Amino acid sequence: GSCIISPRRYDPLIRPSIDTAEVTRPYSCDTEVSMDFSEYDIIEEVKSAYQSIGFFQHAETKDMCFDLDDTYQQCTSYRPQYHEFVLDYTARFLPNISRILFVGGGDSMLLHQALQYQSLEMVIG
Repeated sequence: GSCIISPRRYDPLIRPSIDTAEVTRPYSCDTEVSMDFSEYDIIEEVKSAYQSIGFFQHAETKDMCFDLDDTYQQCTSYRPQYHEFVLDYTARFLPNISRILFVGGGDSMLLHQALQYQSLEMVIG
């Protein structure tokens, strides 16, 4: 399957450099394809009193993914894009980033993304 992703669905704020061309990505809306982990090997499955946790790795790409209760959570190949959006989109509203506070972010990728701001004085997470 495929779908059209239009950048016009988001407010471009004041950034004129945003590409306004519509993009067709074959797997953006077809979750049966994008969430197909049949080529991934099961590394470990753990069941706690509260949930089941699964870790999967692609033998060729070494991409590691995990799920909670059979619901996909994150893959190493998706982490940079996910965290860029969380922090950078918010930062667009501010002229200068000097202090950042975040809750969660157990994989430290938000911290990694925050440290890329040259004007950063303090980050708490």
